[in-house]
Amino acid sequence: PETASQLAHDIEVATGERPGFVYISFVPAGLEESLRLNQLEPQNSDELELVVITARGGMIRRRVPGVTRNQVTRMAQAFRQDITVPTRSATRHLAEAQQLYRWLVAPIQDQLDLHGITNLSFLADEGLRTLPYAALYDGEQYLVERYSVGLIPSLSLTNTEYVDVRNASMLAMGV
Repeated sequence: PETASQLAHDIEVATGERPGFVYISFVPAGLEESLRLNQLEPQNSDELELVVITARGGMIRRRVPGVTRNQVTRMAQAFRQDITVPTRSATRHLAEAQQLYRWLVAPIQDQLDLHGITNLSFLADEGLRTLPYAALYDGEQYLVERYSVGLIPSLSLTNTEYVDVRNASMLAMGV
């Protein structure tokens, strides 16, 4: 957490953005008993836990009681399918987008607001690493309309060195 908090501070100083690292994982409902019995294999019944690390707020941990690994990964799968399969209904994905927002963002929204977060970087558990987080929907707007959004596998596997590209020359082409 200290490394992530320092990185968030460095990014804020370099860019003026206020980043929040959102870790999405699942933990056994009876964590203490699971530790005692040494049974920490992933289970469909594991509960959703969100951890947010900011430059100033330290580490904020929120368990989402009653929301299981099975529920979230199934909803994520349906959402990915609805948003990527061509269809005449441009709003077919909204029900899943809203439910995922309620599970993955709403429980930490107060902390994001409190710390003035403008950028969310998601570090997600297996089954959620390909979720289009920018398309989560709160009922009025998509997540990308409120925050810049990114997905990273882990902080230790990501080059976090900031390079200002605003004045760089670029040639871009497309077909």
